[in-house]
Amino acid sequence: MAMGALGGAACTPPPASQTPHLLLVSIDTLRADHISPAGYRRDTTPGLDRLAAQSVVYTHARTHAPWTKAAMASLFTSQLPIDHGLTRWPLTVAPEIPQLPEILHEAGFRTWAVTSHNAFDPDFNEFHHGFEVFDVSVWEGRCPETIQTAHRVTDLALQAWNTLDDGSEDPIFLWVHYFDPHDTYFHHDEVVDFGTGWANAYDEEIAWTDRELSRLLAAVEGRRDVVVAVVGDHGEELGERGYWGHAITLFEEQLRVPLLLKAPGLQPRVESAAVSLMDVPPTLLQLLDVEPPPTFHGRSLLPHPVPREHYAETDLRRFGRAVVSGDHKLIRTEEGQQLYDLATDPLERDDLAAAHPERVAALEQLLSRVYSTR
Repeated sequence: MAMGALGGAACTPPPASQTPHLLLVSIDTLRADHISPAGYRRDTTPGLDRLAAQSVVYTHARTHAPWTKAAMASLFTSQLPIDHGLTRWPLTVAPEIPQLPEILHEAGFRTWAVTSHNAFDPDFNEFHHGFEVFDVSVWEGRCPETIQTAHRVTDLALQAWNTLDDGSEDPIFLWVHYFDPHDTYFHHDEVVDFGTGWANAYDEEIAWTDRELSRLLAAVEGRRDVVVAVVGDHGEELGERGYWGHAITLFEEQLRVPLLLKAPGLQPRVESAAVSLMDVPPTLLQLLDVEPPPTFHGRSLLPHPVPREHYAETDLRRFGRAVVSGDHKLIRTEEGQQLYDLATDPLERDDLAAAHPERVAALEQLLSRVYSTR
């Protein structure tokens, strides 16, 4: 079907027997608090604003690792990094662990991926499993940090969608990964110039990516037979603690990510309950009426999230473990423990560990259930 026909498709629900298509968009290095649907003071993401008005917006979604490979492996396997095994850069997910693309392919979906990060290099990783087409042409042979990718990603994703949406009764799964909010930052004449400095350049890259994402979302605008999920893989520190980047710490600026979900029959709303990346796969499978495998550790977020602990970890550049239970968060590093009350101290400035040893002990028990013996 041509691009114009996609954009103008009638807003009619699919037949009851028709499985919806799935468009899954992941955006690299995108903090939850730097997008407009989260109340950011700048108009960085008008495209996501439009999607948010039609979606369930999860305002307290967290990743399980502050770097791409481990985080995306959790998104695909519905497991913590300690369980799926991708805890350092050279490692991969064990091939016997079912991943979301494989499950959908086996369920009859036609599967296609457009990637923009060498973290997904199929020569060294297992992210390509289950995809009939795994497009790495955006970055192949080049370091993605040195090039602008979002425009090319959208062009390829639109070509993929138009190819797949050919009238076949088989449902479509298209995964698209945008990279540009990751450094290095470039100036884009097409979007607002927020000024000089690291954080301003970061916002400009977010606005640029949102502009390109809007082109992709226009292809499914008005469609009642498409599930759309947009998620960040991890966040970014912007000098809050004298550090710029990601992968090292487990503070909220690296763990909190956007999560928006639009689906036929799903009423738009804001969900403030804490949710995790590994909850996304069982949620998507529920919407697509596909049975999740017993290896999935996440829980569907529908009809509403069920509160539970969130775990995060990093071993990439330094050791770190974290657990969030209710309003309290414990971070364990080689230097010791830090305790924060996220309800009263969302920026994690006031370490309460010394004042509340009993709370530290309770949260350490939770951490030990997951990490102490492994």
